Order: sequence, then structure tokens, then C-alpha cells
Amino acid sequence: MLTNVEFGKQDFLNDESHFEQSKHIKSLLIKGDESSEPFISIAIPTYRRANLLKEAIDSCLAQENFTDFNIVVTDNDPIRGNETEILMETYQSDRILYYKNEVNIGALANFNRCIEMSTGKYAIMLNTDDLLAKDYLRNISGLLIRYPEADMVFPNIDIEINGKIKRQKAYQSLMRKLSKVINLNQTAIRLNINDFILYGPAGSPSGVVYRREVFLKSPGFNPKWHPTGDKILYICFSLKNQVYLTNINAGRYRFLDNITQESGMRTHFISQGMHINRYLAERLNKKWVNRYYKGATYYRLNRPSDRKYGITLDKEAINTLFETPPNIVDFMFFSLIWVIALMKWSLRVLVAAFGTYIRGAK
Repeated sequence: MLTNVEFGKQDFLNDESHFEQSKHIKSLLIKGDESSEPFISIAIPTYRRANLLKEAIDSCLAQENFTDFNIVVTDNDPIRGNETEILMETYQSDRILYYKNEVNIGALANFNRCIEMSTGKYAIMLNTDDLLAKDYLRNISGLLIRYPEADMVFPNIDIEINGKIKRQKAYQSLMRKLSKVINLNQTAIRLNINDFILYGPAGSPSGVVYRREVFLKSPGFNPKWHPTGDKILYICFSLKNQVYLTNINAGRYRFLDNITQESGMRTHFISQGMHINRYLAERLNKKWVNRYYKGATYYRLNRPSDRKYGITLDKEAINTLFETPPNIVDFMFFSLIWVIALMKWSLRVLVAAFGTYIRGAK
């Protein structure tokens, strides 16, 4: 992981391919048929979490009313006969491809590798500790057919903490509430760079759909930019490709024994987010971004739900990232921009729903 200073010097929008860093390392096919070319591949990168991997795979195999898919697992543990390989040998499904990397190439490089080894027209990422809803592939395939121009699609996803659904990302939560009034089942809203600056639509890579051909031409996930490498990739996609968000539920993003939930790692999220937003403010001439992010940080430092769920942050370390600590005035600026953004988002959802009706009428 880069230091805070090193991270701040990165050029986040360059076109350098991050696939090259591990290109010389082979992934050995242990199980499965590489010749299949389904509509969708479910890409599951994994490392030493066999008990959770089983739950993830079982949720994939339990898909209802959709069969044009396969499951691609890339194991970042090169040891043969390990717990993961023993588990994979118990599956008799011809939908499963299981690979082992010759050496551990790191988490984000394994994300790239898993999509590389996928054979479907579209690839859907699924973290080892997350679950797919049993109707997700059926629903998302219908949307992909309806929106053939989509290069990336963010679904709705439930956030599970201690076995209970606690909260959702704000854009998705608003869409779910609006869906009680209007039918949004096959509606998608085009995202732009401001959406990723104002509020990252994805809290997890799980369930996100990539047009595989387009992903392989993109820079991919940068292994050096952990833990915010996924956010940077999404920003790059939003500037050059067609990225959408839908109300379709992908399943469950589970807060379990995950390094990203540790206080130090969450502090890295905020510090790296600050550098990314400073970069975008200068590169894209969006001067308001710095003040907005400072206000958002104040909110994060004082959010009641974090205390409720036991999520802690190093306030002293975070305050030193700014010339002056985030304060209530910064928060008021953030709140104003955020309320305006939500009002605009509601309008965009309604326009998209009307567009879906027109598409259906044709």
C-alpha cells in the first residue's frame, strides 16, 4: 500500500494498463471448461476463505429462471490441495471454472485476473463473503438487453451487519423508496462524474456488471491503489464509457471479517478519497469539490450510525489531512449540495422511468 504522500502524487486518470503488472504470472486451470461462452460470467476472486466461498458459490448456483452463465473462481493461494481446492472438488456443476494463480498477485490484481479469465459477454464481480439474490441474473440480463449500450451497471445491494439488513447507499435507497410509487424494475439511470464525486454509487464491487470487452481495454484495478482502487476505476469508466445504476437488487454485501472494516483501513479510505477529490478538482476544474469533501468528512466523523455499528475512525489522523479541521460550516455546505443533488437525482429517476416506458412501448 502506498503512503499518504505517495498516493497524493498519483495520476489517477492515466491510461496505463494495470494488467501488465502481473501478466507474467500464470493462472492454472484446475477445473472446468474454458470453451463455454455464456451471456454472463460470475467472477469470484478468492483467498483462504473456503467457508464463505461455499456460501457465495451456492448463491450463484441457486439462480432461478436463468441458465446462460458460468462461475469463474481465481484462487490467490498457490498451495495445491488447500482448503479452497478441496471445496472446489466437491462441486460437480459444469458451470464452474476454477483457477489457481502461480503466486499470490494481490487482491486487486486478482480482481483483474478473474475478469480476464471470464468467458462471458458480461462479467459480474462477487466478493467471497457476499451473496447473490436468487433472481439477480434473470433481472439484470433483461436490463442488459434493454440497455445494450451499457458498459457498466451498478445494482442495488442490501448491506448486512450482524445478520441484519441495516442500511443502503443513498442513491439506491432513494430509488427503492421511489419504486414503491412507480415501477423501476427495468429502469437504469446514466451516471456521470459528479455522481461519483458527490456519492460513490457502489459500496462494494459485488454485483457490479462489466462488459468484459470494454473492461479489458480499460486500465483495470490498480493494485497499488488499495483500498480505493475500485472507486478510481469507476471514475475512469464514467468519463469514457456508459455507466448506469439500477434498482435491481444484487443480493447482500456482508460486513464480516474484512480488513476494510478496521479503523486504520477506514482512515485510509478517507485520506485517499481526499487526494482523489483534490486531483479531480484541479484536473476537471471543479473547485467546489474540496469544500464538499471536507464537509462530507465532518459528517463521517460524527455519523451516529457508525457508532451504533461499532465503526471507528481516527479523528486526529483525519483532521491533520486538512489545513483546518472540518467544521460545521463545511458540513452545511456539504448538506446544501447533497440536498440539491438528491432533488436532481429524483428528477433523473422519473425521467429514466418514463424513458423505460417509451422503450417498452417500442
